[in-house]
Amino acid sequence: MQNKFVFLALGISIVFFTACGNGKDAVPTTSTEVVDVAEETEEVIDETGVFFEAIVLDKSSQEGCGFVLQKTNKDGTIQLLEPLTLDDNFKVDGLSVEVRYTLSRRQSLCSLSSVPITIDEIKPK
Repeated sequence: MQNKFVFLALGISIVFFTACGNGKDAVPTTSTEVVDVAEETEEVIDETGVFFEAIVLDKSSQEGCGFVLQKTNKDGTIQLLEPLTLDDNFKVDGLSVEVRYTLSRRQSLCSLSSVPITIDEIKPK
């Protein structure tokens, strides 16, 4: 009877320790690397912060899209930004603007793989 208890305890211990591992892989690590956003895109800095240069594009012919902002990164890649709201004064296809924005948690409605944003400030260039 005592042998059964020892084997049972040993078996449970083995399962417990092998299932839990050493904890190193249990939680993914996150990087604490600071990324300088100004290095990645063309920007204009004024007293209120960093403004990015962009072009307003009318993409209302695309499914779920309206007006988007096209930003060219320093490496030459194009990024489309989908503002949650855009003042009617800026709904001009081809208009060059400077924009300061915050990424939105909302899912993109546009079929062009655009990034949803909330515009903090926008001004014509």
